[in-house]
Amino acid sequence: MNKIGRATLLSLSLLSASAAAQPASSPTRDALLARLKSIGVQQIMRVALCPDGRRFTLGAVRPPLSPKLPGTLAASDAIPQGFIQVQQGESRSLTVFALISGQPKALACTLVKGQLAVFVVADTAQGVQVTRLNGQTRTVDWEVISASGDARGTDVAVDERGEVFVVSTVNDLLPLGTHSGVVRQTVLVQRLSKEGKVLWNQRLTSAGPNAEDGAAHIALQGQNAVWVTGQTSGWFGTLPPAEAALKANAGQKDIFLARLESGQGRVIAQTQVGSDQNDVVSALLTTPTGVWLAGYTYGALTGEAGGGADAFAAKFNNLGQLHWLRQFATPQVEAFTSLVSLPGGQIMAAGYSEETPQNSGLTQRFSSSGQVLARQLLTRAQGMSIFTLAADPAGRVYLGGVSGSGALFAQLSADLQPVWALPFDQLAEHLDPEPSATP
Repeated sequence: MNKIGRATLLSLSLLSASAAAQPASSPTRDALLARLKSIGVQQIMRVALCPDGRRFTLGAVRPPLSPKLPGTLAASDAIPQGFIQVQQGESRSLTVFALISGQPKALACTLVKGQLAVFVVADTAQGVQVTRLNGQTRTVDWEVISASGDARGTDVAVDERGEVFVVSTVNDLLPLGTHSGVVRQTVLVQRLSKEGKVLWNQRLTSAGPNAEDGAAHIALQGQNAVWVTGQTSGWFGTLPPAEAALKANAGQKDIFLARLESGQGRVIAQTQVGSDQNDVVSALLTTPTGVWLAGYTYGALTGEAGGGADAFAAKFNNLGQLHWLRQFATPQVEAFTSLVSLPGGQIMAAGYSEETPQNSGLTQRFSSSGQVLARQLLTRAQGMSIFTLAADPAGRVYLGGVSGSGALFAQLSADLQPVWALPFDQLAEHLDPEPSATP
């Protein structure tokens, strides 16, 4: 167990509790909050809408890292690299929930026996750390190193029972079998019990002795399907092994998609798409009718390429077969970084565009058949990029990303018009959005 991670996660809870216990203008409270404000932030990378109505954000501290937290806050001299914030009900204020000692990667939440559990994945010196926090007390229920050594976590998904599915990129010696004895970068998928015990490990390894595979995202579909996506310089197709070993991918890094069954981690289907240049998958979304991917490519996935990177979106059926793929060739660099399902069956992709002098946030809505329904650029004087999306049952969209030198959290209405925006470059006990509706 990573005790440094535990102490750092607790440190902000102690700070918040200590500050709340002081008179509104006491020197002690002011000093505690001043320490909090010394932490600069870089971006919001994940937004999670939880079953109890609260909204959690996961973000990264801006390098260079802030000074060590005073020992009076917790018995730790660890330097935080990430933070979790919470927004409740109709409130627009963000309140700090916890600090993270490792590099933050992914966030999820669910109800476990009626209690909100918040899960965070972070990279540490020991490996990929998975932590479960109590949503009420802010204390650590458990934390484990799910993959040790040279491993990098990329995403997490949680089912209704509180079991956890993690995907990571690992560099180690391949097990017995094809290319055994070779140190390679491959994808590791894991299932953890609600108590944090690893139930199974499944390695996804492409064909090709010099190939490298990297994890990107993981998502659950129904009771039994686990979907994983990432990049590969090898071959993840469904050819027989002897034939697959000779199969070259389309060129440089392609995109792979794999379906596993949740019970034992058995691989059900694998597929791969790519151009002759690097292709990057940045988002994965599952719906009852299929699986959606989005990202960007430097090549021509559909026979036409623009300038630099082009955004793309694709839909696969529940067997992993490609239904449609759309590449949006533009003269400027554009990329999709997130996907969300909207009421009525529409899908929204978001990311950024260099169409304006400063980066603009880019949103695009699709029908289930891939028809583009609307495209929108969100602009700020300092520029902005969207890294994450979430939508509530009423259709309100919450987006996180970066603006200027700091982080951005904002809301769009059900008709996708800006409602409020909260840009910030330092942490504080409470952060309130700008009165203007401009994101």
